[in-house]
Amino acid sequence: MRAALTVGILVAALVLFGIATTVEGAFTVVFGWIPFLVRVLPEAKPDGPTVTLGGIALLLFTAGVHALGRSFRPGWRVRWTAAVVVGVVLLFTAGISVIGITHQLAWLAISEQPLRSERLARGGNAEYRANTISTGLINYHDINRVFPPGGTFSSTGEMRHSWETHILPHLSYWDRDIDWNSPWNGPENQKIFRCVLPDFINSGFRTPALEDGNGFGLSHYAANKSMALADITKGTSETILAGEVNAGFRPWGHPINGRDPAAGLNAGPKTFGGPPNAGGTNFIMADGSVHFLGNGVDPAVLRALALPTADR
Repeated sequence: MRAALTVGILVAALVLFGIATTVEGAFTVVFGWIPFLVRVLPEAKPDGPTVTLGGIALLLFTAGVHALGRSFRPGWRVRWTAAVVVGVVLLFTAGISVIGITHQLAWLAISEQPLRSERLARGGNAEYRANTISTGLINYHDINRVFPPGGTFSSTGEMRHSWETHILPHLSYWDRDIDWNSPWNGPENQKIFRCVLPDFINSGFRTPALEDGNGFGLSHYAANKSMALADITKGTSETILAGEVNAGFRPWGHPINGRDPAAGLNAGPKTFGGPPNAGGTNFIMADGSVHFLGNGVDPAVLRALALPTADR
């Protein structure tokens, strides 16, 4: 009873937090788990041995409860055992939920980023997303000694896979079901590439574009060009690897998803650009850092940041 009351209080606190921020936030807090389950459950693959072991443990626990009940009360009934088992499972579930909610509330309370700030207003968690992709790029380079290719193609020029697909394992995604010798949008791969991956979605968009006309998951990021750290003769913190885009989105699996930073910011569907009202764009640099560049940055600066070597 106390656990249920605690859960109720925490849920109410979350709802009040959502209402205090935006109506959209409150809706997400209350109903956001529904589309998550709809999207995730069909992809869930139960582990046979684990399910079997769990079932055996539950049966043994049930038998133990029933035997213990009968030892104290000869008239102990099966439905009482069932009630005890269900109650214990519910209490266990509620305990896990309380721990998770408490953890998230504590994280919000002690986060270095204030809940309401200029950064939140102009991009929300956009910098975090960029940092996630940056980690994937750097980890890929550490293993392969080169950043992922902008795109891969067959010997006949047929499109294969993107730079974002190559960093999936470094973003904690499973990539072993991908047929690397077939096109990203071929029949063998369509199920995978129709997924919308949160790591490639910019949270700065209030109503983000998630899929293209063919149902493939989009990316709100684009690359600069393929290069190795050895190609960079100037500071790695002064060389752009990738950045945000706000128009002309390509699917994250599309092998042609690159732009030229020197073309300017927010200058059309083929340029880099942050979400509306962001005031600029988050760029991922070759040293793994994320830099925010305002829309009014000097074109000469963008041109210099786009090159791995000093502009002569």
